[in-house]
Amino acid sequence: MGLRESFRAGLARQLGHPSGLRGRIVGAMLDRRNRAAVVKAVAAIELTGGETAVDIGFGGGLGFRLLVSAQK
Repeated sequence: MGLRESFRAGLARQLGHPSGLRGRIVGAMLDRRNRAAVVKAVAAIELTGGETAVDIGFGGGLGFRLLVSAQK
């Protein structure tokens, strides 16, 4: 397996089951790439307080942090 294939396989593993420092890096990259869509999605549900909301997306927890902030 060449360097490129090894890198892709490692990235695929982290996307499927993030762990350790590499998982945190992949999560941060996903958060950065998907930020605009996640911010719009959280704003679109118009939380007013008292609701239960869940982030079941991909990334490093950006959606979760925005949901928690919206509920305060």
